Amino acid sequence: GTPPARQSSRLLQAVSVAGQPLSRSTAVAVSAIGTHADRIIGLLRSEHLIKVRTPGYDELLEPYHDRIRLSVLDTISDELAHLLHHEIGVHLETHQRVEPESLVDHFLDAGDYDRALQYATESARRAQDKLAFDRAAVLYEQALELHQDSVTIPASIDALDEQRELLRSLAAALA
Repeated sequence: GTPPARQSSRLLQAVSVAGQPLSRSTAVAVSAIGTHADRIIGLLRSEHLIKVRTPGYDELLEPYHDRIRLSVLDTISDELAHLLHHEIGVHLETHQRVEPESLVDHFLDAGDYDRALQYATESARRAQDKLAFDRAAVLYEQALELHQDSVTIPASIDALDEQRELLRSLAAALA
């Protein structure tokens, strides 16, 4: 298997890239530490590199301090950051019950603009359904930006229809 130092590093990288507390199950899956999880998490805690909170049924892992997160991010390549964001997004999407809004940034930072657009639009609709119109407007604007970034020129009829629908939704949220 992977040497423990490398596994510890991978877990710290995943927790740092996440940008918010990451569930233990997602952190363990993304860093592929498997049966060594307890030992590696204990080691990183004892070295004050990560902290663990237990607000509910699952432990949440995060860097011990923001300076640690930033220094870890400085050491990893853009490719690794994209990969970790993608793996975190996919794990959250398939194994966790999370709000779609929490998936937008992971897929955006992974370079998966189609999925980011899908979750931005879904988040905006949910916000609008909850009468959170200001939040919905911000999310529709983000969805429109993602849509424009992902459309090829010349745009297809479907792409233009999607854009019109997003603009209508944005106007309704602002009304």
